[in-house]
Order: sequence, then structure tokens, then C-alpha cells
Amino acid sequence: PTVAVKMFVDKEKKRVLFAESDKEFVDVLFSFLTLPLGTIVRLLGKQSQIGCLDELYRSVE
Repeated sequence: PTVAVKMFVDKEKKRVLFAESDKEFVDVLFSFLTLPLGTIVRLLGKQSQIGCLDELYRSVE
């Protein structure tokens, strides 16, 4: 399968400023984040002192 990703890149600063792709690709990227995020929050006892991190984990859980 082929994945199309459109990127807007600042070549001078070597940064990606914007990236666009289809839903399936974004879902795969987020799936890579859920395990490390879950591990971090579990190790901190679901009280990471970073409210947005706790809320993000609960929304995926």
C-alpha cells in the first residue's frame, strides 16, 4: 500500500511546519503513541501532574 503525506517544510531551519495525510495514516501514528503514553501514566499512578496528559490518556483508555 502507498501512503501519501503532504508536507510544508522550512528548509532553512530544517523543520516540518505542516503535514497532511489520510485518516488511516494518522491512526497508525497515534497507535504508536498510545503504548508509551499509557506506560508513562501508569507508572505515575494516573496522577502525572500534567492535566492534559491525564485527560488524553483517559480519552484513549
